[in-house]
Amino acid sequence: LLFQYIVTRNKIYVNHYKILLLTHNIGKKMTVQDRIEELLKKNKWTKYKLAKEAGFYPTTVYDWFNEKHFTPDRASIESVCLAFDIMC
Repeated sequence: LLFQYIVTRNKIYVNHYKILLLTHNIGKKMTVQDRIEELLKKNKWTKYKLAKEAGFYPTTVYDWFNEKHFTPDRASIESVCLAFDIMC
């Protein structure tokens, strides 16, 4: 299942059509993985730390960014939001 994620003021809204993440920066479009990378850098976290904080196996998070390019599902996105303490 594919989602469209729209992020405004640290909230994520989901629409079930395609994978796209819009941040609060006007006109800036990025993938879900790009947004997670942005949050990792902002919080100075590693992917391993995100995995532990969100309750995932580290390989799950790494698979989002390696050549497999898996996209997190809605439940995973919600766990990521909780880990980063942002509203979903």
